[in-house]
Amino acid sequence: MEPEASGPQAAAVPPAGTSIDSNDDSVDKHATLASARIGVHFASNAYFLEEGQLLAHASRLRGIPGVIVQGSEDRVTPPAAATALHRAWPGSQLRLVDGAGHASSHPDLAKQLIAATDFFRDAHSHSNQNSMETSDAGPEARH
Repeated sequence: MEPEASGPQAAAVPPAGTSIDSNDDSVDKHATLASARIGVHFASNAYFLEEGQLLAHASRLRGIPGVIVQGSEDRVTPPAAATALHRAWPGSQLRLVDGAGHASSHPDLAKQLIAATDFFRDAHSHSNQNSMETSDAGPEARH
């Protein structure tokens, strides 16, 4: 049996097995419910971080690439929080999206999120290609 969510967000999430009524066939009801449950789980557990923990230890992220995509009108996570994280995380990139809030469905925010994931995909592909070229060079190239 699943543990029940608690806190103010819990009322917004129907219990397991409850269907979501919608006349919109484009809505993936199971994905919507799963996403809501995950959000409530993280929120009810204080996002598994102590207050200020991420900023206090952000310098440990040095050398780990990161792109922070932030809506300028986000009222859930204010832009000042993204700016503070960017300043504390050496080598991070901050992409502030004008007019966007918290929802990743905002067209300009979605474009920046896709661009960020493409950046990591391309960087990963490039590093894999380089390692394959080195390994294809034969044993004499490894000396």
